[in-house]
Amino acid sequence: MEVLGATRHGEYDESLEFMRLEIPKISSENDVLIEIAYTDVNPVDLQKLRGSGNGGPVVVDGGGGPFVPGYGGSGTVLEAGALVPADWKGRRACFVADPGRRGSYATHILVDRRCVAPLPSGIDARDSASVPVAGLTAYESLRKAGLALIDNDGGGVESLLVVGGAGGVGSWTIALARAWHPALKIVATSSTEEGRDWCLSLGADEAIPHEEITLRLPSVGADGSVDAIICLAEPTPELFRACADVIRPYGTVCLVVAGKAIRSLDLSYFLFKCATVATQTVFSSMRTNFRRILPSEELGVILKLMDEGRVKAPISPDLVSGKVREDFREALSETGVLCALAKTGGRRGKFVMKIHRNP
Repeated sequence: MEVLGATRHGEYDESLEFMRLEIPKISSENDVLIEIAYTDVNPVDLQKLRGSGNGGPVVVDGGGGPFVPGYGGSGTVLEAGALVPADWKGRRACFVADPGRRGSYATHILVDRRCVAPLPSGIDARDSASVPVAGLTAYESLRKAGLALIDNDGGGVESLLVVGGAGGVGSWTIALARAWHPALKIVATSSTEEGRDWCLSLGADEAIPHEEITLRLPSVGADGSVDAIICLAEPTPELFRACADVIRPYGTVCLVVAGKAIRSLDLSYFLFKCATVATQTVFSSMRTNFRRILPSEELGVILKLMDEGRVKAPISPDLVSGKVREDFREALSETGVLCALAKTGGRRGKFVMKIHRNP
């Protein structure tokens, strides 16, 4: 099989190269071998690729490289272990990849059946590849923010602030929140006017610059102005304080993007509002051996919404127009999807990368 991998940590354009490896073999009763049509691409791919930033050799499964990024995608089931339904073979499916195995920047991948969901016939490979990482992160964040997944019943949550709404996870958060809760007030932030317009197109009621949170969502005394916040931007002290100012008493803030700032967050900002500060990573289900969450079930919920036409995959307009090239072989070019992913700010919607020419 062909992979885009690295033997040393570093920036994508310095460390990644095309390599040929053996196609992995079924090794457990839960294994599913998938020929990949599209891989999901996310900023976390590049973070894992950089490692500690010292350019040292990668370690995979306790051994040497190559490290292959990518944590989700879509494709066709080729082979499966004994516990996998027999009728999955030959079916199209989307999947979340285990960060402890080689990833989805490849033509083939082994994944756990509990991280795989067969595709309804009406959903294409590109759209479904955008679901596993960003879509599931949005899904789980909305649950932690107190938004029950019941139409028109937000469990008392009437307003939601999405900080960093124009990116992949933010786009899915807005789209899912609007599909589940038509009456919910959704405010999104973005650093650019194009990003703010994109948030509005997905269903946000209002889109504002990051730095105007406290200006546009003023706190009335100690009451605040939003019931829940999903924060997808680096939680700097300034941003964290702004979130504390606008959250209502007993509200919830879900932190999804962790950077250096998270190591020194001042939770006293939230103390007198009895607010809940939660964290979110989609990979916790695998690290806990699926004790609480089955990604396959969550994937199925989102795919059903898509199949019913209630939500549309927020694929980046730059990918749709061809401004950003989605082909695997062009990933490292100046117009390739990884170059676009590496740029800070200005991204709209979800990026995916096409592995097979005729998926």
